[in-house]
Amino acid sequence: MKITLSPTDVSQVQELLKTKDDNIRSADMFLFYLENDACSVDKSLLEKQKALANATDEQAYVQLMAKHLGLDSRNKQDKELMTKYLFKGVSKLSPASYRDNPYYKNVRVKPVHEGAWELRYEPYDPYEAFIYDDALVDEHQNYLERTRMGFFDEPFEFLAVAEKGVTWMSITPNEIETMREAIDASHGRVITLGLGLGYFAYMASIKANVESVTIIETNPQIITMFQKYILPQFPSPEKIRIIRQDAFDYVAKTMTPSDFDFAFVDLWHGGEDGLPLYLQMKKWERKFPQTTFAYWLETSLLVMLRRCVLTLLEEEMAGSTDEAYQKAETPIDTIINALHKLLKQTRVSSYQEAYDLVSEGTLKRLAEKIL
Repeated sequence: MKITLSPTDVSQVQELLKTKDDNIRSADMFLFYLENDACSVDKSLLEKQKALANATDEQAYVQLMAKHLGLDSRNKQDKELMTKYLFKGVSKLSPASYRDNPYYKNVRVKPVHEGAWELRYEPYDPYEAFIYDDALVDEHQNYLERTRMGFFDEPFEFLAVAEKGVTWMSITPNEIETMREAIDASHGRVITLGLGLGYFAYMASIKANVESVTIIETNPQIITMFQKYILPQFPSPEKIRIIRQDAFDYVAKTMTPSDFDFAFVDLWHGGEDGLPLYLQMKKWERKFPQTTFAYWLETSLLVMLRRCVLTLLEEEMAGSTDEAYQKAETPIDTIINALHKLLKQTRVSSYQEAYDLVSEGTLKRLAEKIL
């Protein structure tokens, strides 16, 4: 990048970079809590905290969560994180709103083992913490990212599939919320890259304006269990076609521009493992101008890409040279190196240009060119 910033612009860009660092710290904080303390709150603790602090359920939950994380509201930085991220990122959810979902109501499976694979129901305990939706990005606050964590006040069961006891896929509130927009937009001849437990395929296939749903899946065990136990419960199973093939291989060698009206890509577990795959698929998207593409967790994927661009900007403001971008130890290093080459002639002469460089629209355009 060709960076020429005034002192005032430097100060504003540093605030943009500080928000990036705070976003990362906040996300790490939520992840640590989920991995170590997700079940640390119960009804008794919550009621005591509510009475002590004269707080709502959500406020009391955040206060207890902050204690487990070692945050001190008397510390300026901790208080800022609590105010910006925790209090606006944690929600008490209604289980009824999810149990009324058509898939939840109509697809019921008896627990079953087939070889190393198992279909089973798993629970969220009362007050157990979980991520219930994609990240929420506030463009008006230097792209502040909020993790959306929720809890129920009663037990909640959801369908899952496991291999050798390890859960691979599940139909949680997160699945419902993060696929809602793509389901609403699906129409005509639909293709979904990735099967999971068929939630997207089910919800798309019950729409009157969806003619067919083609599923591309490479795992034969997942296909077999889906066809045997789940697909017969679809209201319109005749709309469903399954092709066993690698998704990228199918897009590169089999799919033609006139085959589908809408494509949903769901090939990853989260933002970090998904970003390289997302960038690969964005490269192929241009081959199909008649098809509308939607990507699972795209906001989180763009969050990861934004962090890469801002990291590159920060490094180049500090005087990094071309030699720093010749080697890569991680997939993220590879992406930053590619961004360095792609943005080599890009001028950043104001805070506004730096801000625009990481807007959602710019990031989507960059995503088509990086790999």
